[in-house]
Amino acid sequence: MLTSLEIKNFRTFRHLRIERLGRVNLVVGKNNVGKTTLLEALRLYGSFWPGRTAHLILDERNEVSSSSEGERILLLPSLFHGRHPKEGDPIAIGPIGTDSGPGFQAEMCSRDDTAPSSSGEMKALGTHPVVEFRCADREYVLRPDGSLGYRIPSGGAKPPDFDPEVPCVPGAGLEEDELARYWDAISLTDSEARVLQAAELVVPLKRVAFVNDPRSNDRMAKVRVEDISDPIPLAELGDGVVRLFQIAVGLEYSDYRARKLFEAGLLMENVQPMLLIDEVESGIHHTLNAQPWKVILRAARLLDVQVVATTHSWDCLRGFAQAVKEDEEADGVAIRLEKVEGKAQTGAVIVDREDLPIVAREGIEVR
Repeated sequence: MLTSLEIKNFRTFRHLRIERLGRVNLVVGKNNVGKTTLLEALRLYGSFWPGRTAHLILDERNEVSSSSEGERILLLPSLFHGRHPKEGDPIAIGPIGTDSGPGFQAEMCSRDDTAPSSSGEMKALGTHPVVEFRCADREYVLRPDGSLGYRIPSGGAKPPDFDPEVPCVPGAGLEEDELARYWDAISLTDSEARVLQAAELVVPLKRVAFVNDPRSNDRMAKVRVEDISDPIPLAELGDGVVRLFQIAVGLEYSDYRARKLFEAGLLMENVQPMLLIDEVESGIHHTLNAQPWKVILRAARLLDVQVVATTHSWDCLRGFAQAVKEDEEADGVAIRLEKVEGKAQTGAVIVDREDLPIVAREGIEVR
């Protein structure tokens, strides 16, 4: 588990130090201070395929353009602070004070590259800018056209044969196909029962199944609930149920992912069980805000999963404080991000379980 975090030269963060992280972390702060960017940094840090993860992040932010020939080009400099990568000043993400340096680095550089032609012969592509990612003994490359490369020393851990992305529940929710993939991994196990138990905070679910969506080629969740004989779409039960279901599934899938990586001999220092949640309060009524946190705190401890979530909601923070106070074993931390006046860096104020009740009682501004 990450107990601290330092980020350099990544997007809005010229330099960010978070001196303490807990098992469950709630990140607050004003708009554009970098809450979602913090989650992106953790996605990169915990990824076995950082080039692929960076590609996804750029796509999600629409940071792409097109060449004169109409080819799609990734705006790779967007990953770097100020969008101006400097030689010898890489992105660095990792725990504070490690002797071996940051767990993850990325640098913009120029490279002479080749690729196989249709005949199988190697052809020169010329010199072009790429982003090189370095993590432990592995190196990865992301090119402007979105293609990827990697180099792993002989005997080193090879990329897994399943999607190793850090599970992340966006503010708008998981896509149905992504949620279905998570569910396929945990269904018919003890995980399924825990997910249904979490959903009972809002409505009792008897069964869940993913079926083909008649409107598209995607899959959709259908559920059986008490007093209704036919299965109905999960979405019909409202945003709060959907949100709780997705978070509960995400927690269980994080544990599944870690076990799969361990079985494959791939669970390394930077690839740890973690769930990221953006705008955690989305769709959940303010009167229920303490209840989801009780589920998250308990499940994170049971499954040995670290959670980092963001919020814009004071009610969500107050619910978090209440849940931490009522759970004597909870390791919950609130983190307020703020720009440091006159400096090109972002500060982080830690509010631990001793101070959280004061924040909730006195209404101290932490957003």
